[in-house]
Amino acid sequence: MAAARAWVSGELVAAPREQIDGDGAIADAMAWGATPEELAGLRRHLAMPATGGGMRVWRHNVDIVTAFLLIASQWRTHLAIIDGRPTTVWDGLDYAGVRAGLAGWRLRINADLWAGLMVMEQAARRALNEARA
Repeated sequence: MAAARAWVSGELVAAPREQIDGDGAIADAMAWGATPEELAGLRRHLAMPATGGGMRVWRHNVDIVTAFLLIASQWRTHLAIIDGRPTTVWDGLDYAGVRAGLAGWRLRINADLWAGLMVMEQAARRALNEARA
């Protein structure tokens, strides 16, 4: 669950920041159609000092966290009026999209992977919905 919260906060990194080609990352994001908000977030992330820290993942959870990161765009959301403002509410992962995404990466889905993804989904959903408060 800590990895899901770290994903929401931007602390879950795939490589030490000093190993990331910032210009290349921005160019790749633009080529893949990143929104201006996503580009701004990426620039903020790249501008943060490298601490060598980041989120650490237990070895037995690496496959689950990797799978989650591969399908992390497959969320179902809805718009609700909360405190008089339109607000995005994160409902959960779109399981059909998750299955298609994992199949696209040729990852074998088994009960342990699916259960781990559901644990991460619950933690991320809670963190995403708390972040708007």
